Amino acid sequence: MMGFSLDMKTIFVILVTGHVFTVFLISAYWRDHRTDKTVTTFFLAKCVQALAWTLLTLRGGISDLFTISVANTLLFLGTSFEMIAILRLLNVFTNFIW
Repeated sequence: MMGFSLDMKTIFVILVTGHVFTVFLISAYWRDHRTDKTVTTFFLAKCVQALAWTLLTLRGGISDLFTISVANTLLFLGTSFEMIAILRLLNVFTNFIW
């Protein structure tokens, strides 16, 4: 039986490519719906996530401290923006403060 393994950089490049195509598709829709905060938030989330995965792809070429800390922060922010967009879409995102 032959093992199946992929290089991590290959996985990261595939993730970046998927996020970039998602950004292109969202931008086509976003042009006609610029005032919709949900679409804008989701568009921003995918841009930030694509940037984060790009930084992780560059790991080894630039400082690991920079790529890991900044990329993880950007991934966290991108995922947070994406969740905010989904919650807005479901009309359950509120400005309630404890």
